[in-house]
Amino acid sequence: MQWPFRRSKQPVASLQNQPRPLDVSTLERRLLFSASPVVSPEVAESVDLGGQDSALVTDPDVLVQESATANGEAIDAGSESDSSQDRQRLELVFVDASVDDHEQLISDLKVALDQDELEIYLLDSSRDGVEQIGEILSGYSDVDAVHILSHGSDGKIRLGSSLIESRNLEAFAGDLAGWASSLSTDADLAFYGCRLAESESGRMLLEAVSALTGADVAASDDDTGHASLGGDWDLEATFGQVETLSLLDAASNVGWTGLLATPQLTPTGETLVNTTVSGSQYSDGGHNTLAVDDSGNTVVVWVDDSGADGDNTGIFAQRFDAQGNRIGGEFQINANSSGSQSWPVVASTPSGEFIVGWVSSDGDGDGIYVRRFDANGDAIDSVDLLVNAGQTAGDQSNITLATNANGEIVIAWESDGINEGIFARTFDISAVVSGGELTSPLIQVDTSTNATEAAVDLNEAGRYVVVWNDSGQLYGRRYDYGTTTALAGKDNLSQTIVGDSDVVVTVSPDNTFAVAYYSGFSGFKGVWHRVFSVTGVGQTSTKISSGEVASAPTVSMDLSGNYVIAFQEVNSGSTGSDVFFQVFDANHDLYGSLVQANETTDNDQVSPSAALHDLDNVVIAWSGRGDQTGQVDDDGVFIRQFGPELTNTPPTASGLNQSINYVEDGGTVLLGDIVVSDADAGETITATLTLVDPNAGSLSTGSFGAATSTYDGVTGIWSVSGSVDDVNSALASVSFSPASDYDLDVNVLTHVEDAAGTGPTDGVIGLHAMAVNDPAVIDLDADDSGGVSGVNFDATFIEGAGAVLVVDAGDATITDVDNTSLVSLQVTITNPFDIGNEQLSADTSGTLIDATFVGATLTLSGADTIANYQQVLRTIRYQNVSANPTLVDRTLAFTVNDGAIDSNTATATVSISASNDAPVIDLDADDSSGTTGADFTANFVEGGGAVVIADSADAALADADSSNLASLTVTITNLLDGAAESLTADTTGTSIMANYSGGVLTLSGSDTVANYQQVLRTVRYDNASANPDSTDRIVEFAANDGAA
Repeated sequence: MQWPFRRSKQPVASLQNQPRPLDVSTLERRLLFSASPVVSPEVAESVDLGGQDSALVTDPDVLVQESATANGEAIDAGSESDSSQDRQRLELVFVDASVDDHEQLISDLKVALDQDELEIYLLDSSRDGVEQIGEILSGYSDVDAVHILSHGSDGKIRLGSSLIESRNLEAFAGDLAGWASSLSTDADLAFYGCRLAESESGRMLLEAVSALTGADVAASDDDTGHASLGGDWDLEATFGQVETLSLLDAASNVGWTGLLATPQLTPTGETLVNTTVSGSQYSDGGHNTLAVDDSGNTVVVWVDDSGADGDNTGIFAQRFDAQGNRIGGEFQINANSSGSQSWPVVASTPSGEFIVGWVSSDGDGDGIYVRRFDANGDAIDSVDLLVNAGQTAGDQSNITLATNANGEIVIAWESDGINEGIFARTFDISAVVSGGELTSPLIQVDTSTNATEAAVDLNEAGRYVVVWNDSGQLYGRRYDYGTTTALAGKDNLSQTIVGDSDVVVTVSPDNTFAVAYYSGFSGFKGVWHRVFSVTGVGQTSTKISSGEVASAPTVSMDLSGNYVIAFQEVNSGSTGSDVFFQVFDANHDLYGSLVQANETTDNDQVSPSAALHDLDNVVIAWSGRGDQTGQVDDDGVFIRQFGPELTNTPPTASGLNQSINYVEDGGTVLLGDIVVSDADAGETITATLTLVDPNAGSLSTGSFGAATSTYDGVTGIWSVSGSVDDVNSALASVSFSPASDYDLDVNVLTHVEDAAGTGPTDGVIGLHAMAVNDPAVIDLDADDSGGVSGVNFDATFIEGAGAVLVVDAGDATITDVDNTSLVSLQVTITNPFDIGNEQLSADTSGTLIDATFVGATLTLSGADTIANYQQVLRTIRYQNVSANPTLVDRTLAFTVNDGAIDSNTATATVSISASNDAPVIDLDADDSSGTTGADFTANFVEGGGAVVIADSADAALADADSSNLASLTVTITNLLDGAAESLTADTTGTSIMANYSGGVLTLSGSDTVANYQQVLRTVRYDNASANPDSTDRIVEFAANDGAA
């Protein structure tokens, strides 16, 4: 897109200074307006656009003179232009020098518009911008559009040194109406900034400007600037038929990364300034220990007597941003630490450079020193600069100083000794100082020996006024920067004849000035305010303080001529003094009411200082005792910021109410998107998700840009705070991880709010469980007391010792998270080596459970409670009745079933321990001798020879667990005939040895059971007595396998 321009051909002289009566009713409405905030600016005299011959200057006289010849010739729109484009448009662009990095913005606009030449003008931030634009427009006619890029806020637009709003529009009405003579009948006027039309007050201002200028108007109702900062270049509010859009199209493509917003101070509570709290920190009497720049950054200075500077007292400072946050830590001002430093004062340029002054030894008493710092807080001067060079005799004290947007500096002080009176010196923020001393001319303001309490102020045009106290009468002299001669004799500032003191002064843009002072005159005691004309003629004084016991006034003015006066006053309970302030507008009228700054009220708050950013933004500092939470110091320095109560638009959010299904044990499930929107750009958003039952699971967290989400597993609260984009990114990634086996519905409560605690109606995300049947879990030894971890158990079966428990009878468990009953429990011997001899049993008493053992499986069946199945589980035993059980560990597999699925398998390992079985003797297996059991009956006939005493056909000898025997003993238990009786056996074919002695036949030697049985069947009894005792003999047989 090409942007055509047309230079007016009307002579410049004929366009200048043409009076025009203001008749708002006759003016049409047509003006283009957009307003938004930026970062702190550095004001430049001019902008280098890479050698292009652009109309870009700041001196209005030069602007008017050059406007007829500056670049702005017609640019060919190309062959595609239709007839409506034959007339080339004349459009002017004004950029306020307070816009941060305005050189880059201007360069970007030229590139984006693809124009070699643009009529771009830079407004001087130290002068009234409405007047500057009027002076430049007076050199043009038939201007089709005027684009103004400057800071703005809701209902306010900054142009140069002026802040225009509905309440002071009348002061600018004449100049605005004068613009109309240079505009075409269908002209558009474009002001680019932030949120100008956000509220009704802004829209009313735009309608009035439209009526005054006769131009169509459009304005932004949100942030204007780079998208990365939440801005755009759309003009949402329009008044009239706006036709000019080309600059907006180009602006949306610029690389300048800023916003066109007027910085606002964030209201704070009472804030402790000094981080060092040992010793004392205090203001020491200087009335300007506080300064604020155009971006709302504040610097505070004080005396520290803790020894932090290495030698007695030192001067320290702390910087704060517009939000009240510390910029870095506290730092030392004085480079020379020797001796004591006192009475610190500070002044700041709009772009953030600041100068600090104080009193310290100069070799002959006390002297005045200063040190300059850049906008980053870095020292410009490597050494302390002596101000009173050439006049060091005696003591110099009571330093006061002031600076302006041009970097001009005025320092005044009181001197005694040889050179009595009030003195001053000037230099500037960028001056090169050699030898550590100021060499600019010394200005002798007053030579009275009783002159004390100097104060000074300097306006943007270079007018400064020095005031002082002389024996209870107040005086002042007016000067212009760059001269050492006063504009007139000294002005008497007092209305009473005696008793005035503590005078301070502020100089308005129109060179009028105002003083505040304390009057001790009977009937007039308190803090007063008086306004003076440019020639020093005073109006009637007005009292500011509510009572008589008030003192130590201080004053600060903004670029538009509004000012604030602060002072201290003994409180009504006489428990100490409080700090109050009152704001005045540029017409010297009260703005708002008297406000108390301090929150701690039970001690003295003294030595106040004030800084005014604009009518609605004030910072107050003082010394005293603070007891507010986190801001405690018995002897420290405090500040408090006062800013506008911004109109808050609650954020909105979609997706706060959802219904989501999840599968039990099915893994994480992503929550649906919750998308937050907030019309208040840059505001901190907090989103909170509350899992109603924290046992249900957890919500995921992470880091997203500058925000990090958190989750508290105890409360179930997930939270994130940050920008809208970061919060939305965090919300888009939140997932729910269900706890294991959790199969219930659960809700997540959703809440979104902004920093003011407002937001949409809370919502509910319903998480609906799709339950999955969980298998029961069996554990044969819950506490692993048996020495086996997990769900298994070890047992030992000893042959012949009876059935053994194969679970822990004390804590074997069965659990099922989603059932209360079971239908079966099976225990299977997986390796039954002794089938028929191995058994499993359980006690089902008191339950509905049936038990059957078939093969190698014990089946417990029947629907019953888990508790009853667990009871029966704890009674299960293993038995092996084999006389010779296989000595291999048995594995028993346990499973339960809930009617749908089996549980896990738990295993009992049963080790088999054998017991040795004694051999078994049966002397008559078939009981053919007529004796049952294992015994045998034989008859011995005297003289009939030896008789077999075991059935020779079926006497049996067996050993269940041994194939060999070690011995067989046959004993006549009642040997009645002594040596006449004998026992014999035939051991032929065996390894068995036979020995008889004293009624005992011993058969010994390891041999097979079969051989011992063979010999058994040959055992005979004989009695050689001629008269044997006829009593029955009892003969006992005992075999031994080597162990039993």
